[in-house]
Amino acid sequence: MQRPSLENLSGAFFSLHQEHPVLSAHEFATLMLAKHSVDHIADREELGALLEHQLVALERLAGGAVRPRITEDGESLLRNLAFIN
Repeated sequence: MQRPSLENLSGAFFSLHQEHPVLSAHEFATLMLAKHSVDHIADREELGALLEHQLVALERLAGGAVRPRITEDGESLLRNLAFIN
């Protein structure tokens, strides 16, 4: 059985889960990086959209540095996608 493409999956996913914002493929990839590889997203322009949708928040570390962290809404979005997949 052939797996559906990201484009087909995202349309079905976002129509079923309207409580989450519609994200571009780049924004979704950045959200996944925020969960698994936060050091690689600080300079991505998609981070602004994720902050606006409250899927990612900025966290101040003890040394004064700031890094993005995934929020409960961001976790929920990723869990829902994993459920569909």
